[in-house]
Amino acid sequence: MNAVVFKICLLIVYFLGLFIHFSLAGTCFSTMVRRNNGRCTELLYERISKEDCCSSTTSVSTAWSPEELDPNTLFFWRMFGGGVLCYPCKESCTNVQCEPDKTCMMRKGVPKCVCSPSCKENRKKPKGPLCGTDGRTYKNWCRIKKKSCKQKLHNLSVSYYGVCQSSCDKIRCSDNKTCLLDQNLTPHCIHCSKKKCPLGLKHRQQVCGSDGLTYKSACHLRDAACHAGKAIPIAYKGSCKERLYGIH
Repeated sequence: MNAVVFKICLLIVYFLGLFIHFSLAGTCFSTMVRRNNGRCTELLYERISKEDCCSSTTSVSTAWSPEELDPNTLFFWRMFGGGVLCYPCKESCTNVQCEPDKTCMMRKGVPKCVCSPSCKENRKKPKGPLCGTDGRTYKNWCRIKKKSCKQKLHNLSVSYYGVCQSSCDKIRCSDNKTCLLDQNLTPHCIHCSKKKCPLGLKHRQQVCGSDGLTYKSACHLRDAACHAGKAIPIAYKGSCKERLYGIH
């Protein structure tokens, strides 16, 4: 009789453990997209407790929801319902790791990674306005770093120092770069390729430039354009036709 009671107690404890486990399960999200109304859409894990969802993360954006929804309901709330009600894992900046050029700061009572690029490393660079690779003039290079961080423009950098120009006449490129006018007649400071174009090319690799000259290959055309300081678009493949350009 005691053995039967013991087995029943074990079963009760077992099912109680399962009940507690599943009652604590929820959904883990990689980011809280709407902190003003606490909604999440980017699913990370399903059927997971808050402790497991938040224990190993160092990201400020990870969040957890006590709702354990079936796939169809979850899809509906993510796509059409504005997201699932969720709660951020991090309540402070402790142990939060942000992306490069970002620092964790408290905003309206919640931690947030904000753009805060370091502007000390280029103090030896010339001061004053400079032209970005987007063709816009900036007060200093730190402004470029801040815009690159806020708008996630990873390719945005300094093209040349000074106010943006419409020609290469007044531009002095640094770091052994050459000023080149692109197809829109916008100047850029670039490195001409140091690689030599291959020799012994076949005739079918020739291209005709918009300047009416025939080049051995597209590589030779790009090399000539860079050293000339002006973009030369490819008119068509093959040697230039005399009747089109009046070449004698």
